[in-house]
Formats: sequence, structure tokens, C-alpha cells
Amino acid sequence: MKKTVKEYEYIRIIDVGTSKSGLTKRFVVESMFKGGIVGMIKYKANWRKYAFFPVRDSFFEEVCLYNLASFVNAINYKLKNERKNKK
Repeated sequence: MKKTVKEYEYIRIIDVGTSKSGLTKRFVVESMFKGGIVGMIKYKANWRKYAFFPVRDSFFEEVCLYNLASFVNAINYKLKNERKNKK
């Protein structure tokens, strides 16, 4: 089930459900202007955190980068706290 999680000035972040394993979430990042997909936010197992994966030939200015970094930082912080509370 797709659900908009956060809207910023230039991008929209949409929760598109869990990964194939069902353990982590996946998010699509769309442009607010043309609605095209500019990337995905998904879990990077060997880094043990979420990361942004841009589509080829996409480009971003500082506001978009700041918004992406803030969102990824927030979900990584939440993940870290969930892991901490399980111990």
C-alpha cells in the first residue's frame, strides 16, 4: 500500500511497503513538479542503515539534499532506537 510519508518543497517521499524479506521499509522519492521518480530510500544491509539511491542522471540542489538527508537520518535514528530497545 502506497502512502505519502513526507512532502517537502520539491520532493515527496512515499512508503511503498516492505522489502522482499519483509524486514525493512522501502520509500520512493518523487519530484513535486512532474511526479517522476528521482530515487529510492532503502536499507543497505552491509551499512546496517537506510540510504538514498538516486535514479541515473538525476540531479539535486541543496534544499532537496538537505530534505533527503534529514529524512534518512530520522529513519536511521528510529531504527537504531528500535534495535536498542529490543536488547
